Amino acid sequence: MNARLILACLIALPPLHAAEKKKPKDGEPPPPPAHLLFVNAVEDRGLAFVVLDGQDVQRRGFRNGQVTGWLGVASGARQVRVEHEPLGIVEKESDLAPGSHHALIAHNHSQPQPETGRPPRPAIGVLWVDCDEAARGRAGDDKVPLTVINATSQPEIMLKTGALKLKARRLQPVKARVSAEGSFLSLTLEREEEKKDPPSDDSQEPQEASPLASVNIEEKAAFFVVLIEKTPGEIAAATFSLALPAP
Repeated sequence: MNARLILACLIALPPLHAAEKKKPKDGEPPPPPAHLLFVNAVEDRGLAFVVLDGQDVQRRGFRNGQVTGWLGVASGARQVRVEHEPLGIVEKESDLAPGSHHALIAHNHSQPQPETGRPPRPAIGVLWVDCDEAARGRAGDDKVPLTVINATSQPEIMLKTGALKLKARRLQPVKARVSAEGSFLSLTLEREEEKKDPPSDDSQEPQEASPLASVNIEEKAAFFVVLIEKTPGEIAAATFSLALPAP
């Protein structure tokens, strides 16, 4: 192995346990914990498991659409592994800042196989979402912070809430500040209107689409909606929130 290759390998390696070097001095309180949340958005097959520093978060695993609550973990360098049966394993070492909030969203992924020339094989991917930015106050207004994450196989999904329309591209969180009336905010799919002959019975009225997600906006929080597929083409949603800091 030549010197250039050794240097390249060293540069590629993440810093190990950088945060653990900053231990509190004697008598100082420990730093506040970091927080993780997990969403299983893998299409409905098998179970997903989250392993934190070698320990299962929940031994029975998580089914499609399940969301954990916020899990308090020691800040610093943490080894996170997401396992899915039968799609494989994703590992990441992350330096979690004290008081930070990250959502881990497991989703379907295609793994290229250039060495064999075979078609991409089904695998698991994990999207890390930094949730703190969305919860930094309401900028002096009453609009609701909303983040939508399309974790389905569809390249983009159009949604609407009231008069607002949102385009959610796959694995690209879209952020909005939504004006809402009443206690709940609902998201529905925007579908192309099918051209049909008007019904012969004047008593029939067009049915409104059922909401994909509905959140209680009386809670002073930033809201997150993760679009998932229960089965191919059947879109559902998983939701969670993060309390807004005091002004």
